[in-house]
Amino acid sequence: MISEECGDSPKQVQRYISLTRLIPEFLQKLDDELISFNPAVEISALKKEEQKQLLEAMDYAQAVPSLSQAQRIKKLSKENQLTLERCRKL
Repeated sequence: MISEECGDSPKQVQRYISLTRLIPEFLQKLDDELISFNPAVEISALKKEEQKQLLEAMDYAQAVPSLSQAQRIKKLSKENQLTLERCRKL
């Protein structure tokens, strides 16, 4: 029903909902357009502690992840292999 009212596909609505799992610092980066929508959706799949580690790595590198990097980070998280050091190397 929401997708019909908004004119977005059901999948797009799900992607918007997934953003609610972002920690406030990532939501702010998204609002400030410092990180793109698609990488933010991928990052929203990370545990809160992993998101904090990623923020630390981003601050260290003074960079934001591309979509492909965010997808690799998400994959590492699902495999329980995501570490701060791996985030810094991506």
